[in-house]
Amino acid sequence: MKTKANNTELQQVETERSTLNANTQRSTPQKTSSKIRSKSEIILQALKRKRGASLDELCTITGWQAHSLRGHISGTLRKKKKLNVVSDCTRSGTRRYRLIMECI
Repeated sequence: MKTKANNTELQQVETERSTLNANTQRSTPQKTSSKIRSKSEIILQALKRKRGASLDELCTITGWQAHSLRGHISGTLRKKKKLNVVSDCTRSGTRRYRLIMECI
């Protein structure tokens, strides 16, 4: 059952994905005032949200398959970049990933 908050998040995800697709399908380079973000940066931004992001949301944003995302989270974010990514299972059984920013 989708809530209003989930619908808003999914709309935001779709907007980010369409922006990413529009930027990657450009045939000639154009000068823009905004920096084109990589998929890894978009994943990090989604993980920094208070609720984090579910695997389905990340798949929608990036267009990647679930096993690729899990590998990226495990290998690149946790092992190479040494980021503290935690996963929680919600009451509905959905696994959500979050990035914990440590204050030193």
